[in-house]
Amino acid sequence: MIDRKVLGLAAMALFVALLLGCAQQPAATPAATPKAPPTTPAPVVAPTTPKPAVAPTTAPATPKPTAAPTQAAVPSPAAKTAPKLPELITMTTHTVGSATYLWTVGFREAVDKHSPMKMRLEALGTDKAKFSRIRSEEAELICATGVTSYFATYGLYDFSDWGPQPVRMVWRGKDFMGAMYARKDAGIRALSALKGKRVPDVAGSVSTTLNVQAGVAFGGLGWDDVMKVPFKEVAVALKGPMEGTVDAAYGTLFSPAVVELAASRYGIQWFSMPETDVEGWNRLRKATPWASPIVAEAAGLEKGQSITVSGYPDGIFSYSNISEDIIYNVVKALHRGYDTYKDMHPDLKFWTFDAAANAKGNISIPYHDGTVKYFKEAGVWTADHETFQQEQLRLEKQRLGK
Repeated sequence: MIDRKVLGLAAMALFVALLLGCAQQPAATPAATPKAPPTTPAPVVAPTTPKPAVAPTTAPATPKPTAAPTQAAVPSPAAKTAPKLPELITMTTHTVGSATYLWTVGFREAVDKHSPMKMRLEALGTDKAKFSRIRSEEAELICATGVTSYFATYGLYDFSDWGPQPVRMVWRGKDFMGAMYARKDAGIRALSALKGKRVPDVAGSVSTTLNVQAGVAFGGLGWDDVMKVPFKEVAVALKGPMEGTVDAAYGTLFSPAVVELAASRYGIQWFSMPETDVEGWNRLRKATPWASPIVAEAAGLEKGQSITVSGYPDGIFSYSNISEDIIYNVVKALHRGYDTYKDMHPDLKFWTFDAAANAKGNISIPYHDGTVKYFKEAGVWTADHETFQQEQLRLEKQRLGK
């Protein structure tokens, strides 16, 4: 009986083992089966037929022309343009109330409307302060007289501690025209009558002070023959005759200060410097050798009246390291935006493209590369321009010791 029970138990154990063996085999087979299909289709799907016939011809050809070239062409220009054309650029100018400031308000309008950039104005009291912003790359442009820019270019007077600078002409404007003036009720009728009178001596604006010296010299007087009153800013000095701090000053013909004086109960007395007074002009040119006689109208004169004043080019200037693309777009904007700014100040009608492109009478400062580029595109760059440019660049190399 025991043997039978043992045998029965053994048989049952064998039966269970057989059942378990059968259950494991199907599980192994499916496991093998899933592994086989990926291997089998792979040789069939990646076959030689699609690869030679379809894959090489269609797949590579589609991505290359459609994606690669198009994307390379678009970002490339965008990437180059973005750093060269910032959203905002800066032009330094004279203090609020000066004619120069009013001009630059007009230039800002032209740049804002006719270029991808916006322009802010930074009004500063001295010429050196204005140039220092470009020198430190905090600004791109400066509106200044040709004389001031000449001093910076050659490292003269207030700029002597800097040495020669790589200044560039961006846009030649109208001729700077100015003269000495006084209150009409002061009874001073000629420059020779300024002996012992008070005149401004503007620290930081050598060109203004030299123009005063030149006017005094035209009258046959020396700098020691007048009383010099120190001023820190040009705009304040211009108001001197009106406010009684000086007896005479030198200013542009339609600056707010002279317009105000002409309209006041005091009236304005301009001191004309006739070209026929050869000795007077010889004396004047010792102080300002760049000046020329110009007949012009001025605030407070009757219609049809004019006086003879001293003149030289004003302009917009920059440094050689300022982006060519920025300057190119500024010049283009000024050309296209003439109608935008020409009526914003009496002087601005003279800031024409023809005046900017005039190669005669230029001060000794080379053009900016951006200006050259635009002039060439506009068809106004001539052999005279090229001769002038190469000569100025040669002289600059000597100045800078290159």
